[in-house]
Amino acid sequence: SYLGTSMSTRNRIHPVSVMLAFLLAANVSAADVPGDKPSARFDSLARDFGEVPKGTVVEHVFRLTNAGTAELRIENIQLSMPGMNIRVKPTIPAGETVEARITWDTAHYVREVEGRAELSLNDPDRPRVILTLTGTVLPPIDILPMPVVYMSQFVGERAVRSLTIRSNQQRPFHIVRLEPRGSHFQANYKIVEAGKSYELTVTVPPETPVGRHRESVVVHTDDPKRPRISIDVNILVKPDVFVSVETIDFGEIYLSDIRRNPGIVDFLRQTFVINRKHGEMSITAIESDIRILDMSADPATPSNAFKIEVGLKPAEMKTGAFEGSIVIKTSDPDHAKLVVPVKGVVLDRK
Repeated sequence: SYLGTSMSTRNRIHPVSVMLAFLLAANVSAADVPGDKPSARFDSLARDFGEVPKGTVVEHVFRLTNAGTAELRIENIQLSMPGMNIRVKPTIPAGETVEARITWDTAHYVREVEGRAELSLNDPDRPRVILTLTGTVLPPIDILPMPVVYMSQFVGERAVRSLTIRSNQQRPFHIVRLEPRGSHFQANYKIVEAGKSYELTVTVPPETPVGRHRESVVVHTDDPKRPRISIDVNILVKPDVFVSVETIDFGEIYLSDIRRNPGIVDFLRQTFVINRKHGEMSITAIESDIRILDMSADPATPSNAFKIEVGLKPAEMKTGAFEGSIVIKTSDPDHAKLVVPVKGVVLDRK
């Protein structure tokens, strides 16, 4: 008989206990004979199945030999990933070899994957063995390096990003047209490999206004199952002097936790960056109308980039909400004062 178990999408861990009725009836095992013991030997412990299309059921057979002098028993199996199944005999007499056949349905996976089958054995020298399957699952249509475009530039600059649209199917795949959904970029494509691979290029012109622009481009194809592929285009156009955060939110802060562990304050510190497009400037002062804030700028000398750290002063903290702002004064006449809103609430556990 064979021991079979599977990992479904609903049960992440499914242990299988193996009990041998004839051993229970006799109340004795060959492993109980003095000097005799099982010894598990596998031909390999890992298999890389390479690249396969999504939905492929991969399969590999691991060979298990009992090189000992007593019966080898598989007492428990745990599978790490949904879609995995294993079939193996639960008992292996001394000197015999059996197959441990693992199958894995890749319908719910993309990119690099790893699945493990953990076997618990009655081998005193090797009570636990892990068999591993690894590989790469390819989606029908791959968008690399990721199915989204992020653009970031200073005002007046031109930005260009490219990504690859590649089919992993047998049938030819063609882009019919592009449909930009937004007015702050242009999109075009070129053929890399006819019927197989294309390069999509997104360009943000220098006249694009300051701000965040969340737009998209729809790629129309001749694939009957994927006639429309939507790709988000996220554009950030920064002013000449740019602050990397819009708001600092400390959330809920518990005084009782800080009293028990003062080091927590270090983990509550927040950091943001100030960049200047051209040349250096100085930060002349950092002020706030919130008394509990502890602020610093690095470097203290002129620069085109600064790291601002914002911490808390436990001695000044009282329960209740706080809301205000940090004012950063600079030597740039066009950006003499930068304001960052700050909020949070101080609580005390009872």
